[in-house]
Amino acid sequence: MSLKTDSTDVSRRAFLRGQLLTREGRESVVRSVRPLGARPPWHRDLDLNTSCLQCDNSPCVSACEQKVVRLHNADHALAGQPYLDFSENGCSLCGVCADVCPLGIDRDGLAPSLPAIDFRTDVCLTHNGVICLSCVGHCASRALRLQLGGRVVLDEDNCIGCGACVSICPVEAIRVVSFDASPAEAGTDRP
Repeated sequence: MSLKTDSTDVSRRAFLRGQLLTREGRESVVRSVRPLGARPPWHRDLDLNTSCLQCDNSPCVSACEQKVVRLHNADHALAGQPYLDFSENGCSLCGVCADVCPLGIDRDGLAPSLPAIDFRTDVCLTHNGVICLSCVGHCASRALRLQLGGRVVLDEDNCIGCGACVSICPVEAIRVVSFDASPAEAGTDRP
């Protein structure tokens, strides 16, 4: 695994190479610095810029039974740092990723931090006259439920951000919209 130890300003490098002159170039630069997903639940306050880069075998990735913990690719500005990928499953909040982390994360008294979910009613099938209950059946916290009239609604107070509903939605009406960013990531453009 190649380690990226410097903190090179990717935007400046892109400017000097002329990548910012086209829309495709600008979008490519933004994609290369934007986190691909939220941090694992108990990794919120950790400095992943240095800690995870020194981790050779990525125990959090191999220990995740749901297979939602992934690493940013080597060509990404956050190369080697873990993120949650909800494209196939949601996070079960089992805590194994924290338990196997060599940083010695103590989960006692520490609440897991998961991203906010955006429910787009303009895209949702039930808000467009089509019967669909895919997400309702996968929401363990019952944050997604059917209201009178056959429309699915999101109760944000009950949503735990586990992402179980993201991959199951046939029209991508549910997506992750916020990330627990470190101070170094705070300036990046987010979806």
